[in-house]
Amino acid sequence: GNSIHYNKNLIETLHSFFKNGKNIKKTAHANGIHRNTVKYRLDKISELLSIDIFNTSYTLDLQLLLSVRYLLSRNLK
Repeated sequence: GNSIHYNKNLIETLHSFFKNGKNIKKTAHANGIHRNTVKYRLDKISELLSIDIFNTSYTLDLQLLLSVRYLLSRNLK
């Protein structure tokens, strides 16, 4: 229940973060949330994945994962 909604927020925040050029302020504005909320969610994602998502070497991998997830979810409907 609650964790699914929470994880959805994390994924949507990460997607928006990349869509907004990895800019926390733009991501916050685009989602109508405070930039500290964006930073908290991104830190939580880093913690859950045991990686530093602010490290550019992970950016492409994460964007690819998000794209694959999106394509799979579309095919399952």
